[in-house]
Amino acid sequence: MIRKLKLTDNMNRTASLIYKTDSVFSFLFGKEKKAIPKIVKLIQLENNSFSYQHIFAYFDQEELKGILIGYLPDKIDKKQEWNDFKQVFSFLELIFLFFKLLLIKPLEDKKGVDSFYLQNVCILNSERNKGIGSKLIEYFCSYIQSKQKNSVYLDVAFDNKSAKRLYENIGFKVIDKKKIKLLSSGIIRMKKIFGNSNKFWN
Repeated sequence: MIRKLKLTDNMNRTASLIYKTDSVFSFLFGKEKKAIPKIVKLIQLENNSFSYQHIFAYFDQEELKGILIGYLPDKIDKKQEWNDFKQVFSFLELIFLFFKLLLIKPLEDKKGVDSFYLQNVCILNSERNKGIGSKLIEYFCSYIQSKQKNSVYLDVAFDNKSAKRLYENIGFKVIDKKKIKLLSSGIIRMKKIFGNSNKFWN
C-alpha cells in the first residue's frame, strides 16, 4: 500500500531512510545519532522539503518499507522553510548549516523546475531490488498527473550511474548538469514528460 505519510507513522524509520539515502545529509546534519532527531522534527513541521506533507510511503503489512519525497518547489517559501530550521537547530548549528548550504547551492537550485520535483526515493536495505522504488515512482507520477501537470524532474549524482540508467529506462532525459565548485561532485538534472496515455511507463 502507498499513501501519504502521517504524523502517527514511524518517524524514526522515515528519518533514518532519508539520512542514509544520500551522503549530502551527513554533510548537512552531521553524525547519524544526532541527525535523526533533527530530521524527525523537520518531517513533523510543514514548511520545508522534508515535511510529512511531501512524503509518499510504501507499507507492507503496515510496516514502512520505503518512501518518496516529492513536491512543487514554488510552493515552498524559503523564509518559512528557514523558520522551520530555526525551530530545529541551535543558533550555532544554523550558522554552520547556512555556510554548508551555500557550498552546495548549485545542487539545491530549482530554477527552471516548473512542475513537481522528485527529491528522494529511500528504500530499506533489506527491501531493495524488490520493485518498491518503481512502485513509488509510478504512484507519484500518477499523483502528478492527477494535479494536471505533465512532467516531473529529479537530480541524480554524477557517480550514481545505475540510478541514471534506471531513470533513462523509464523515460527521463538529461537536461542539465551542475557541479560544486572546487569539487568533482555534482548532479545531473533529468526530466520526464508524460505521454497522452496517462500511463507512466510510456
